[in-house]
Amino acid sequence: MEARPEKPANYLASVKLLLATLQSSMQLDIQQEKGAEMKRFYKETGGYRRSGEAIPDFLIRYKESLERLKTADIALNDENAAWWLVEKSQLDHEQYQRVIS
Repeated sequence: MEARPEKPANYLASVKLLLATLQSSMQLDIQQEKGAEMKRFYKETGGYRRSGEAIPDFLIRYKESLERLKTADIALNDENAAWWLVEKSQLDHEQYQRVIS
């Protein structure tokens, strides 16, 4: 039979240490997820309109990417979201001129 520590306070200290470690690792996971979502939205080309892709199909994907940002608690105001929409749409010059006029 294993010997038990005589001081119950050691159990409490161990549990507190374990909880603190778990909370810290969960915070790191949240930050990593935020970083991954921001990288996906801002840097990776997967969020851009594909060659030949219909605008309505792209808009659905763009809305989904905005929802992922929101779920990850990443704020993107309407003005920036609109700018990124135009940027990621990869419009030709004529299409772009029609959008901004």
